[in-house]
Amino acid sequence: MMRPLTASLATGTFLLIALTGCPGSDESASPSSTACSSYFDALSERNARCASRDMSATSRARFEQLCEKTLAAPGVVDGTAALARCADAMKSTDCDKTPECEVDPGELPGGTACGVDAQCQSASCVKSGSDACGVCAQRAPIGAPCDRLECVEGSRCVLLPGNETQCVALTIRKAGESCLEETSACDKGLRCVTDESTPSKATCVAFGQEGTACEVSSECADDLRCIRLKCAAPLAEDVPCIIVRNECEVGLACDGTERTCKKVVKVNIGEACDDLARRCAQGTCLGSSITGDERNAVVKAGTCAESLPEGAACKERGAPGYDQSPPCEEFTACIAGKCTVADPSQCK
Repeated sequence: MMRPLTASLATGTFLLIALTGCPGSDESASPSSTACSSYFDALSERNARCASRDMSATSRARFEQLCEKTLAAPGVVDGTAALARCADAMKSTDCDKTPECEVDPGELPGGTACGVDAQCQSASCVKSGSDACGVCAQRAPIGAPCDRLECVEGSRCVLLPGNETQCVALTIRKAGESCLEETSACDKGLRCVTDESTPSKATCVAFGQEGTACEVSSECADDLRCIRLKCAAPLAEDVPCIIVRNECEVGLACDGTERTCKKVVKVNIGEACDDLARRCAQGTCLGSSITGDERNAVVKAGTCAESLPEGAACKERGAPGYDQSPPCEEFTACIAGKCTVADPSQCK
């Protein structure tokens, strides 16, 4: 069984965190370093393509440092296959969709200290807040209560009469089959759509083709966007757009002033940014915001600020002033108020 990696596209940066590896280009490089190099290259390419953001040489070096610590962590079996799969997924997946990246399970049983998912038999290392270490999840088997535990892969926690819970095996549905039942899940490449005229009816369907009704672009087939509630080709330069929706062609963004698709401009530290058509080539856009509804959105510009280096004091998520403070550099995390490259092998 495998568990999806965590992926997100936010504030112009694509972050994919779970099992990482060590880059290398030497002809005699080991299989792990080759897989990790391909992974980093794919991540860097997706950053540039989807977020118009460059990854620095410092990021590559730190990635190597994080790789070595991760692959040496207790319980990790072999991350090269997962890295290769994820690299391929990042190259082939549309910017509006999350690449299907998965971690193969490790050897540590439930309840064991861990730092990354790949150490655990459950492929799930549960952490609290910004803690570097957590505990391998203990998963409830099919038929067992699940009010306090996640269910094993391939099952879902359902509420039974009497407010009791139980892990029930999922039934994978094909195109055209019903997915209304709580224990149903659509097969890969399909999504569950409720019939607007008959709310008690839901069916597995393929991603929307041009002209198909939609609410968000992730419901549409690759290379299409959800524009005016219909799947359609992305908008070209100078075409009117809605700034809070990703409607423009790759390399373009909805300009916060003109409300038309414009080429993304990469700006430097200290320059004005808005995470729309003006994005930071490095660092983070601090102070920018979008308020109001999608038809009357108001864009406030911010300023590109340098990310915090390893060892610098930082604000943990939820701490006062977190939103106004620069984040730590890529592949470091704010742990105990300090930007740190986590070492999962030290989790005891």
